Amino acid sequence: TDNSGNDVRAFVYEKLQDPKLRTFLLSVEEDIRAFLADNKLQSKICPPMTSYYRMVIHRVAAYFGLEHNVDASGKAVIITKVPNTRQ
Repeated sequence: TDNSGNDVRAFVYEKLQDPKLRTFLLSVEEDIRAFLADNKLQSKICPPMTSYYRMVIHRVAAYFGLEHNVDASGKAVIITKVPNTRQ
């Protein structure tokens, strides 16, 4: 679950069934896995996006155990590796 008690596995599974979101989710997963594999990076700023897509990023980040916050503009999500981050 994420900080607000949402079951992130169930959320991801449900959204993968939606053809419109499937491509986005798979792209997000690919980007996060590349970020996790890069030992030189500690944080990553995702591009600005709609509130719905930001929520998706937050949930996927929670699935991987990443810290996730919005930037100062409130339009982009910043993900950060923490000790309990999993690959």
